Amino acid sequence: MGRGKDDPRDLLLEGARAVDEIRPRSFVFENVVGLLHARHADHLGNFCAATITVRFVLPHPRVFPENNAVASL
Repeated sequence: MGRGKDDPRDLLLEGARAVDEIRPRSFVFENVVGLLHARHADHLGNFCAATITVRFVLPHPRVFPENNAVASL
């Protein structure tokens, strides 16, 4: 667990590819808190770079669903 880009289950860049392909007006991406850890900064940076090419601004907020009326299962 926690292998980031070396984890065969990692789909972070697939998310960026989907945004590029679909070109939505906006998107929300949910991932584990560990992605914000410094050891994954390069991987998160790659995701941000890929989505910025699609003209999105990514602020990196950490949102707590319980404080924002969002259902969390």
